[in-house]
Amino acid sequence: MVRVESHGAGPDLVLLHGWGMHGGVWGEFVSRLSAFARVHVVDLPGHGHSALCTPYTVVSLTEAILDAVPEQAMWLGWSLGGMLALQAAATRPQRVTRLGLMASSPCFMQQPDWPCAMPEVVLQQFVDRLQADIAATVQQFLALQALGSPEARRQVQQLRHSLHERPLASAEALAAGLQLLRDSDLRPLLPAVKQPTVLLYGERDTLVPIGAAHWLQTQLPQARSLLLPQSAHAPFLTHGRECAALIREVLYA
Repeated sequence: MVRVESHGAGPDLVLLHGWGMHGGVWGEFVSRLSAFARVHVVDLPGHGHSALCTPYTVVSLTEAILDAVPEQAMWLGWSLGGMLALQAAATRPQRVTRLGLMASSPCFMQQPDWPCAMPEVVLQQFVDRLQADIAATVQQFLALQALGSPEARRQVQQLRHSLHERPLASAEALAAGLQLLRDSDLRPLLPAVKQPTVLLYGERDTLVPIGAAHWLQTQLPQARSLLLPQSAHAPFLTHGRECAALIREVLYA
């Protein structure tokens, strides 16, 4: 069962976190959003307080979340969560009124025709390290999320603090999530996305190159974009006020 915590009042807004984290990672950003929306903070299956689901695929995860959130809402996904939000917007458009993608990609691993992603060797290193030492691998991933940001040390401390507020992701969810990131390519779904969309990306992101955001802009010409030159993989930590302001504009448009 998927755990959802709700805050605030207004139009419904679903928040989906990234790999290895849980809904608590959003921290103060939830307070910013709940000032103008009813925010539904999801723990992805196998993370935080949510039970693991099988099979662990983009489709099954998205369907499990759909069963737990309001019938109609804006979906905002960060990193892995953005892939699930994209899946929902493209395949269940009656449920997703607006779409938000934050430091996310329809395809996280480089392909012959897709250079703006992580090399396969990087993802494989995470897979190998996860088998040897789960805790160390998650900590390394936290550091990569802030790498490139002028406030990297503070951001890593914030992420580490929030990570321990809820149960850590299960080993099965972590391994299956990496497999999902390595194998999934949702680029063919982009033509089906008709909802108003907001794109929130850091130009210093080492996990999702800014080229992915530029490509999404070409595929979603009506999208509103915020490309942050001083941000890495966690714009909600470095530029929460600016991100919330654009989300509000799109939510109420």
